[in-house]
Amino acid sequence: MKEVKSIKKLVTPYPHLIPKERVFQVVYALLLLMKYRDEWEIHMTTMENSTDLLAKIQSWYKRMCNDDWEHTYGIFISNIDNPGWSLKIEIKDTYLYDIGFEKICLQREDEHDWITCNVKNGEFQGYGGPGNLAELLNVFLVWAESSEA
Repeated sequence: MKEVKSIKKLVTPYPHLIPKERVFQVVYALLLLMKYRDEWEIHMTTMENSTDLLAKIQSWYKRMCNDDWEHTYGIFISNIDNPGWSLKIEIKDTYLYDIGFEKICLQREDEHDWITCNVKNGEFQGYGGPGNLAELLNVFLVWAESSEA
């Protein structure tokens, strides 16, 4: 990254026209971006790939359908009163049933930005804040795709 003293060149070719407080705001924004870059990239990737996530979860579901599994098991998305989302995917009679899953619990700075994922009793269970449904789907799909033989 360029030094802070060269920030005026990044903003405009006319640095003398920028009020000093605006320069400080831009510098502060860049520092925040650097600090939270990794989290921001995860959220942006999840948001950009929401349509892709739906296609992937549909594809996974379709592959599990064998004229038997779909009559007994399934995928359930519902809201919870925290507020937030619940994602339950029954993995009995799938290749995932005997695959280990390490529990995930994340609470970010915003009280509504959180996820908890676990596998229990043959079921992937994901819970998250009102903006975390795509992230829950992504956690499941990354685990499912990395475990597929």
